[in-house]
Amino acid sequence: MAVTNVLLVRHAAPVTPSPGASPEVDSERSLTDEGREAAVALAHQLKAMPIAAVYSSPYRRAIQTVEPLAAALELEITPRDDLAERWLADRIVNDDQWLDAYRRTWADLDFCPPGGESRRDTQDRALTLLEDLRRRHEGEVVVASTHGGLIGCLLRALDDDLSLEDVLRMPMPAIFSLKHREVAWHASTFAAATMSFGTSTIPERIKDPGSR
Repeated sequence: MAVTNVLLVRHAAPVTPSPGASPEVDSERSLTDEGREAAVALAHQLKAMPIAAVYSSPYRRAIQTVEPLAAALELEITPRDDLAERWLADRIVNDDQWLDAYRRTWADLDFCPPGGESRRDTQDRALTLLEDLRRRHEGEVVVASTHGGLIGCLLRALDDDLSLEDVLRMPMPAIFSLKHREVAWHASTFAAATMSFGTSTIPERIKDPGSR
């Protein structure tokens, strides 16, 4: 069977979230100037690939991350709700509260703060998404622009040994190549670049969690 390659993209750097903001308000956060430059660089990196489709979370920052790529490929961006960010509460909380909730969900697959989404629910929708893309695009390359929360849950589903600290070091943007081989999905970072514009890099534990 031909292998489908899903290039899972974490969005580029957005403006800072506002504590107390609702999901609807937060979904409108845009990229910073640095993030827009990174989106253009991402397009240059990927545009030579035979990409058949570009999907995105409906959040503005995710769409903006792949707009230059879609334009270069003359493809429409297809929004998908199942690529939306994972919410840990019904409103944006401060960094300490967010990290505390994140650690608890990392330790307990089914822990769900009020108004939030458990890690099990997030990984299940991400895995369902992958299977749908595999059915729709057998043997093709597709791009899916999404968020660090969802990607972290998905990578943990593929590798039980992946630590929360590894995920917290994931840069913005970052690219993961997900391929289905035999009976399982395997993830690796795309090429040598992580699209990081700071000093952050994808840690070794994330570089190929499916290669054990």
